[in-house]
Amino acid sequence: MNTITLPDELAINSALSLKIYNYKTTEEISKQQVLLNKNTFSFLQEGTKKVFFDDSTFTINNDQFLLMKSGNCLMTEKLSHVKEYYRSILLFFSNEDVLKFIRKHELTPPKSKTYYSTYSFNYDSFIKKFAESLLDLSEHPKEFQSRILYAKFEEIMLYLIEIRGVDFLYSIINSNINHNQKFIQTIESNHLNKLTIKELSFLCNMSESKFKREFKKYFKSSPSKWFQEKRLKHARFLYVCSMIQNTSQVVLLLILSNILFSIKGFGDPLFFDKFKFQIAKILQGEKNRLISSGFLHVDWLHLGFNMYALYLFGDIVDARLGTVSFLAIYFGSLLFGSLYSLSYHKKESYYSAVGASGAVSGIVYSCIMLYPEMQLGLILIPIPIPGYIFGVAYLLYSIYGMRNRVGNIGHSAHLGGAIGGFVFTLLLFPQVLRENLLMIIFLSLPILFLLVFGKKLNV
Repeated sequence: MNTITLPDELAINSALSLKIYNYKTTEEISKQQVLLNKNTFSFLQEGTKKVFFDDSTFTINNDQFLLMKSGNCLMTEKLSHVKEYYRSILLFFSNEDVLKFIRKHELTPPKSKTYYSTYSFNYDSFIKKFAESLLDLSEHPKEFQSRILYAKFEEIMLYLIEIRGVDFLYSIINSNINHNQKFIQTIESNHLNKLTIKELSFLCNMSESKFKREFKKYFKSSPSKWFQEKRLKHARFLYVCSMIQNTSQVVLLLILSNILFSIKGFGDPLFFDKFKFQIAKILQGEKNRLISSGFLHVDWLHLGFNMYALYLFGDIVDARLGTVSFLAIYFGSLLFGSLYSLSYHKKESYYSAVGASGAVSGIVYSCIMLYPEMQLGLILIPIPIPGYIFGVAYLLYSIYGMRNRVGNIGHSAHLGGAIGGFVFTLLLFPQVLRENLLMIIFLSLPILFLLVFGKKLNV
């Protein structure tokens, strides 16, 4: 792709310092390499425009206009869907014009030292009339334009200073940024813009081979690997943002509470010991542990697994039953899980446990009762499993795991929590019996089995 140099390649009088050009086209361009030899106002009239500079990227429609500093940039121009063409009124000016303006009006530099190559402004009635006046002026002879253009330049600059301050004005003439700083700034400002090495090299005003050498020097990695890592990180960030945006406030509050309580426990052994589930302490009267232990976790993996399950199923239950019922099921299941563990392990004074598994198990079982036909995908099983099959299998495995001490897992809390979810869902939403009677009976079978043979399970 050839580089376009502006305003040199436009059919306008090169003798004038200030230049106007009414640019209109029926051809679109995408990331066109453009060398601006002058600073430029682009008063967009029809279509959309996107520009990439070393430190900023802007996309505008015909409700906005741009001020662009001289230098290398990439431009994308899309036609108007209504008029099927693109049109922009361009006003070119030099740094000398800006310095003359600053001296004439005795302007003071801003305290801020953060400068950008591009600024976006919204149209108002004054600026719309100003752009129209430029269009009218472009139709007049060049001699007339030369006598009035600087007055028009002062007019727009004075107005923009009134509404935006002088920062943009000093950005235009700022040249203090060094080569190294500019290179790093260009990369970091455009790391999500999906630009090619060739396009980034152009923005940095260097060859591709030099760009790769410089990149390796400053970022200690190849461009492809570095950009891939940055984009994957951003994708994860967007996924988390989407999760937060689409999750109910009560579920988010519970997740946040678990995270904060667990983090405190990770770094404070005394805090962890004070609030964990421990048979001896509970039997001595510290009943608060029945609940507080449900907000502690052993490590990040334990915490992450429980919170992800709560995120997946919590919203469904909350949306169907409402916040009050959801909270009743959550804390009721947590308490059921703790009480069942207390009953099952009451002769083991040393037994201790932590985790929201009981509460989460109750929410999962409640969700399955509400939507027994829902399909659940498990990591180790390649095909989706109906919710009611998963629910029964989950309880049966918890009974088996509890009886045989499988793994370092509180199966009794899982089992008690699921039973709590079952009971509280029936109490708070009895119409589930009318909607899914056969499935509810099927889901109750492991619980009935536990009631009948429970005493024989105790070690």
